Amino acid sequence: MRPSLALRCSGCFSRNKSVLPSLRSLIETALRQLDDDQPEAAEKSLRAALAINPRDDQLLNLLGVSLIRQQREEEAIEPLRKAISLNRRDAEYHNALGCALRNTGHVDEGIESLQRALKLEPELHGARFNLGQAFQYQRDFVQAERLFREVLARRPDDVETVNALAAQQWQLGDYEESLRTLRQGIENAPASGDLRFVLGEKLLALGRWEEGWYHYLWRVNRHGFLRKLGLPFDSPEMMTPFPQRLDGATLKVHAEQGIGDDLYFLRFVPYLRQRGARVEGAVTPRLVDMVRRSGVLDAIEPAPERIPPNAGYRLLGDLPYLLHAAALPIPGPIRFAPLSDQMTEIAARLALLNRPLIGLTWRAGTGPEAGNRNVLYKEVKFADFVGMAKSLPGTLLVLQRNPKAEEVRALGEACGERVVDVSALNADLEAMLALLAQIDDYVGVSNTNMHLMAALGRGASVLVSRLAEFRWMAEGAESPWFPGFRVYRQRPDGTWMTGLSAAIKGIAEIYLRH
Repeated sequence: MRPSLALRCSGCFSRNKSVLPSLRSLIETALRQLDDDQPEAAEKSLRAALAINPRDDQLLNLLGVSLIRQQREEEAIEPLRKAISLNRRDAEYHNALGCALRNTGHVDEGIESLQRALKLEPELHGARFNLGQAFQYQRDFVQAERLFREVLARRPDDVETVNALAAQQWQLGDYEESLRTLRQGIENAPASGDLRFVLGEKLLALGRWEEGWYHYLWRVNRHGFLRKLGLPFDSPEMMTPFPQRLDGATLKVHAEQGIGDDLYFLRFVPYLRQRGARVEGAVTPRLVDMVRRSGVLDAIEPAPERIPPNAGYRLLGDLPYLLHAAALPIPGPIRFAPLSDQMTEIAARLALLNRPLIGLTWRAGTGPEAGNRNVLYKEVKFADFVGMAKSLPGTLLVLQRNPKAEEVRALGEACGERVVDVSALNADLEAMLALLAQIDDYVGVSNTNMHLMAALGRGASVLVSRLAEFRWMAEGAESPWFPGFRVYRQRPDGTWMTGLSAAIKGIAEIYLRH
């Protein structure tokens, strides 16, 4: 749902002179909290205001919006319906309800509500965008594109709509059209770092390294670092490439994304050392001991925050651009050795299980959040994943981070006692590394554990979505960044069955040979 949806009401409240001072204060606080992206705090303020005035339709709508922003759409439906019962003519209320219904799987009802919003207010572009997304849910891409283009005809600098249209074109396999949409969007919204970053991801997924690594500089955390330093994007201090010789220089690098990104970008550090530099690094605290053992850095410290403390650091994600990596051979993953005591402990836990031992992960990343394009979320439809798991041999180890109890139960009902939940090991990366060193295979979406498998010099069967996830490229049965991994891809229509069937066949062939 459009982030600005709730804030239109502030003027209505401020003009109402009959509002009690305490109620007015709660309302103003809630609006400020929504504006500051604090929906949990806004919810508390709104519930307190509703205790004073429980039949205020605007307060009910704002409560629904605050719940949607917390991804609690099921709870949002009731206050939004109540707001509409008190005022059926407000298009924003129907827009919010349409989003809540759509996101909870009631897509047909959501479409009806969004269409009602547009009938009441034809120029409510947020509702037109949300309706386009609803048609995407139904895989009606023609209708979705029509609505997105209608928004862009009126607002060509609408970044969210440009992203949505480009993402749809990419998903359907029209990569060049997706790039054109983004380039046009950048012309119309030149200040948007988000569009440039998304363009960079897609260029990298197509192997267009030089331009891709340049646009990758527009990622959010890098902008936060530059703002902290008071530097512009193109500051020579941060943009000047490294020279070919760095003899005697000491460079400090700093992690600024997730654990998987730390592991991925550390592979570029050896190029700095080959040029003669001493390289010190700050990485995610949970990785410090592993990275120290790898020897990839000359000195290491934990990075308690994602933004470096001062300008003495270079960001890990900047290394490919600063090294002119487009002209260099693709570096392999850094290597980790598991701890011997962890290996012994894990071996004892696995000793009584039937081989092969196959790890499973069906979901990774942060769940999709309204208005946040930079979230990377990967998921195989769970029912499809269970269908695949039933055909796999041996013992199935649940390596999913924070699996739902009903998911583990469903796997057990489908596959029997050979399902073993070891997901708790995700809290201890050293234990997980030791486990991954001793299993026979792994099938799942890209996640931290896949990076750890690469660090062990092993491979896996990775299920790659239609997102522009450049580490796995846009096409092909393998990725140059992860030798030994077998890549199975989601189809352009969003289904997984072809990729899952191929993964089953590939794994079965391996173990039939043994």
